[in-house]
Amino acid sequence: MNMRYSAIAGFLSLTSSLLFAEAPAGYYSRLDGKQGDELRAIVKEVSIPADFESIEFGDGGSSSFKTWQCFISSDIREIDGRTMWWDMYSNNIVYTYGADNSLNTKSLNIEHAVPNSWWGGRNGNLMAYQDIFNLNPSNSEANNKKSANPIGVTVENPAFSNGLVKIGKTAAGYGGNASTVFEPSDEYKGDFARTFFYMFAAYPDIDWKMDKGGENMYQVVDGRVELLPWAKNMLLKWNAEDPVDAKEMKRNDEIFKCQKNRNPFIDMPGLAEYIWGAKTDEKFLSSSQAVQLVERPSAPRPSGLWMKGVNTYSSRYWDIADAGFETFGNDLWISLDGGNYQQYGSSVKIPPADKHGDIHTVKAYCEKVDGSYVLRSPVVSVTFIAKDAKVNDYSMADYEAVKSGDDVDRNGRYIITDALNSHVMGMNSSTFMTDCWFARQSGDLLVELPQDAAVVDFEPAADGRYLLRISDVNNVFKGYWATTGNNRMKLDQQQGTPATVTIQPDDCASIAFVNYGSLQYNQQSPRFLNYTSAQGKVRLYRFVRFSNASSSITDVLNGESDDVYVKNGEIHAPEGSSVYSIQGVRTVAGRLAKGVYIVVTRSGNTIKVVL
Repeated sequence: MNMRYSAIAGFLSLTSSLLFAEAPAGYYSRLDGKQGDELRAIVKEVSIPADFESIEFGDGGSSSFKTWQCFISSDIREIDGRTMWWDMYSNNIVYTYGADNSLNTKSLNIEHAVPNSWWGGRNGNLMAYQDIFNLNPSNSEANNKKSANPIGVTVENPAFSNGLVKIGKTAAGYGGNASTVFEPSDEYKGDFARTFFYMFAAYPDIDWKMDKGGENMYQVVDGRVELLPWAKNMLLKWNAEDPVDAKEMKRNDEIFKCQKNRNPFIDMPGLAEYIWGAKTDEKFLSSSQAVQLVERPSAPRPSGLWMKGVNTYSSRYWDIADAGFETFGNDLWISLDGGNYQQYGSSVKIPPADKHGDIHTVKAYCEKVDGSYVLRSPVVSVTFIAKDAKVNDYSMADYEAVKSGDDVDRNGRYIITDALNSHVMGMNSSTFMTDCWFARQSGDLLVELPQDAAVVDFEPAADGRYLLRISDVNNVFKGYWATTGNNRMKLDQQQGTPATVTIQPDDCASIAFVNYGSLQYNQQSPRFLNYTSAQGKVRLYRFVRFSNASSSITDVLNGESDDVYVKNGEIHAPEGSSVYSIQGVRTVAGRLAKGVYIVVTRSGNTIKVVL
């Protein structure tokens, strides 16, 4: 094993501890007394020192040290005892290690904060392309939407917003001539500003292009990149308003261990003013610019709710609900259903539901004053979904994993997840099935699904194959899975593509269609689709019971229950009775798969049974 990789692996016992160090004594002394072009020249040399180690881009696995092997110390955090990637582009949870204990790098992209096309990418300048200060683990959808657009401020209601970043039309004064900009979350605007400062200071004279989108943010004068006035002003503003915190300094320290350099704009945020701001005619003194780390308030924590993502929660309600938060001694600001943020105290009331499926959204953040700074926590989002106890909602149910040796039950109901992270297959998005992220787990069971989860029935077809019948969690039929080409599908109301369904020795499901591949999970562009090439494996979970249900007669729908009863997992019914699955398929009484059944006795009585 590469010894450097081994050393970093040993460091991981610290997980996401926010211990940090300082730059070595005298590291920035060469900047003292310098100003103007002379200062900029020394900043370049200090940013990329002689012993700089350019880390190869990508994932080196267990044998070599590449970008992801640095990320495992520089870009992780711990939530509820589990270590996950620190993604500044989305609130999605992606654990650092998958179910097979391998480093989970395929579920995210490596994103360049300053778009690499602005200097020609890998071929334009490999060192800049691989510089980890400009790289972050990133949600693939946000990465794709960001594209090569400049950083800036969007108008209200941008085209893309995932609760953390926005991509949309440019607000006046914040994007040059660009029609579209990328806007990071407030909590990371300073981080991005200091990254942009670093890239333009460390690589001022590489081949910055004037036709790839960057020209909206900079110009090239006498071979050196120069920020346009609007860009300078915005980045300096973000640098001042979002000061360096322990998370950013820890990243600086860990990258220093990996590639042997530091970002001087993290160690000394005030340096930016001497290069682009109001102090360009003043001499710089490093001892007067040492960073003072701030402690951002913790995000408010809802009580006892399901965490679907980072700072993202879900809850069910019917009568009045109380959205309460732990504030850790800070001021709490709350927005209900998109309204203005107000101080309600430590909670806000959710009105009673009118119907099943009603949704209310609560957003909240904590605020505190730290010296001259007014610091805000990340924004927490809680979605309250109305649950009528009289409605069978398959999102509020228990599901058990289908294991090797199990057969697919023609009367069962299933959900499909990816095998690595247990992301749930969601509803159709024109040509693929979406990834609607995690289900809530309790022990070995999945006990709550995202509202947009897809429920699957395997309807028997010819030659031992099955059709995949797709419904939503409220049992509304959406269509049959029909493959329409390589990496393409649709939900067809009339007919689907037959598939063989087998459970493999590793408990993963093989769902092979008669044409155009098998159902797999794409980790790079999270989705479920029929692929002919090898993608991520999938698993099946079988419906067991609705929440709080047990094996019993739950309803007498018509007449009396007669002698219908459940014993040792079997339905017992009088002679001449008929038993139907919840889908209306006739079966026989006796030992059946777990699920919901309707018994119709000879006398015409109708009884609902849950196994």
